Amino acid sequence: MNEKLNEIYKKFHSENSVLEPKAVLEEYESIKGQFEKDSFEDYDEYFKTTKLVSDYAIAFVIDKQSDKSFPYFEKAISLINQNEKLKNKNLFAEPLYESLIFHRGIAHYDLKNFRKAFIDFNKLVDNFPENEKYNNWKITSKIYFLVKLEKVSLALLFISLLLSFPIKSEIRIINEIALVCLIIFLIGASVIGILNRKLKKSVKYTP
Repeated sequence: MNEKLNEIYKKFHSENSVLEPKAVLEEYESIKGQFEKDSFEDYDEYFKTTKLVSDYAIAFVIDKQSDKSFPYFEKAISLINQNEKLKNKNLFAEPLYESLIFHRGIAHYDLKNFRKAFIDFNKLVDNFPENEKYNNWKITSKIYFLVKLEKVSLALLFISLLLSFPIKSEIRIINEIALVCLIIFLIGASVIGILNRKLKKSVKYTP
């Protein structure tokens, strides 16, 4: 096993150790080449590498560098999927996998990728339906996704409104299409607004 990897694992995963994000990012930089590996000498090396890759991904999120975290989330999740001991089992039963999906959801949320954040939080809610924290993250992600959708709808509504003004008769069909679009976008924006208000009422606290 890589001696440096083993040394860092012991430092951060011994009894009473603390995973301080900046320290993790600084220390793990020296071994991140190990994170590219797909084959290992033994299960111990595989286990420690998986744990350290996961630490690295999560540390980026906690340190507000979410944009750098995704390659390491994907690698950690890929390594967990390789684990023969977990074949045909619910991966959400593994606390590490649960934590990876949660923090990846936060990373998407931080970067305003609300649809992707919703997908991750929805997976968590499917597996932990009574977890209030996951439910609230899911709802909040959906609210912000709908807000973005509402803004797009309003922009399209404005464009349709401009196009609906009287124009030359030979291209009257454009005017008619614009009017139809205007009605559709108006209805869509109204529905989104109603859904948003209902969702906001269901949030018990802001995550």
